[in-house]
Amino acid sequence: MNELIEAILRFQAPQLLSERNAIRLVVRARWPLGLRCPTCGRRCARERVRLICERGCGRATIFAGTPLQDLRRPCVRALLLALRAFAVTRRGLSARELSREVGAPRMTIWRHMHLLRTLLPRAPVAPTETAAAVELCHRTRRQPRGFAIVGARNCVRASLRPSRWPGDWPRLIAESVRTWLSGTHHGVTTRWLPFYLREAEARYAYPPDELLDRALPAFAAVVDA
Repeated sequence: MNELIEAILRFQAPQLLSERNAIRLVVRARWPLGLRCPTCGRRCARERVRLICERGCGRATIFAGTPLQDLRRPCVRALLLALRAFAVTRRGLSARELSREVGAPRMTIWRHMHLLRTLLPRAPVAPTETAAAVELCHRTRRQPRGFAIVGARNCVRASLRPSRWPGDWPRLIAESVRTWLSGTHHGVTTRWLPFYLREAEARYAYPPDELLDRALPAFAAVVDA
């Protein structure tokens, strides 16, 4: 798992330069002692992201047993790049931009990123030495077309270390989130706003390595001890 976190945090990691290398990275993280069928436990073969068991246990991907197992055609490189954007960049990454980089359909990448947002950790109840507590409210004004407006004051309840966010930090965080939603994603609808706010909440609450350390066990749980 440490190798997976290190590769995600590196900007030009060789494991993220191709889909084949990204698949190998996830397989090594999940099965450090060798690839095995998640159903019967026997050794099995792999064809890209598909697992092929000699006993015919059914069709499964390398994400079997994780919240990503229902993805029919998972793009592993896109998943890893999206996780890096969640953890490292304040600007974030839009589905359209990521789809151009990996050469996959935009709606496919959009579904990938929304699933990843559900795996991000929630902000802690109280600040700690390594993480500050940030809670973004999901309440929005009613708009006829369903587009959400993030207010400057009433959408953020936070408890941050004063040394990091001096002065009027609730307004600064709210303005930053609103700028991110309108600049990177060009506005979001009220239906999907909680997913985006969860990403912003995790980004402000945790440093990059700790965010990945909390999100990756659900993304690529280690099968072998």
